[in-house]
Amino acid sequence: MIAADTSVLVRALVGDHPEQSAAARKWISSHQVTGIVVDHIVLVELAWVLRARYRQPRSEIARAIELLLATNGVVIPEDELVRAALAAYKAGRGDLADHLIRERTRALGFAPVATFDETLVGVRGFAKPR
Repeated sequence: MIAADTSVLVRALVGDHPEQSAAARKWISSHQVTGIVVDHIVLVELAWVLRARYRQPRSEIARAIELLLATNGVVIPEDELVRAALAAYKAGRGDLADHLIRERTRALGFAPVATFDETLVGVRGFAKPR
């Protein structure tokens, strides 16, 4: 297996740089048989880049990550945690990183996640420090 970084995934998904986009898609296609690992950090960075740089709405970011989850040969460690985090992200409050932190923390047996982020206070699994 080989790992992909954010830049390869962005180029493959966005297609804004024809030469790099073609190379990224070719690279993904050629490594699907042996497997491509996409780390959680790469997913979080991908969501951030798509939002901050490309002004993608939440729905498009979620769709991009769902596409990765459904792509043959793409391996995302603990994909069930990613799916749970993605479902919460799609519901509308917080960033993908917040929900992935919550899901990974919960899987380790710890909860809640302390946060001062007012958009998350009151969301299951998050609590304001007291």
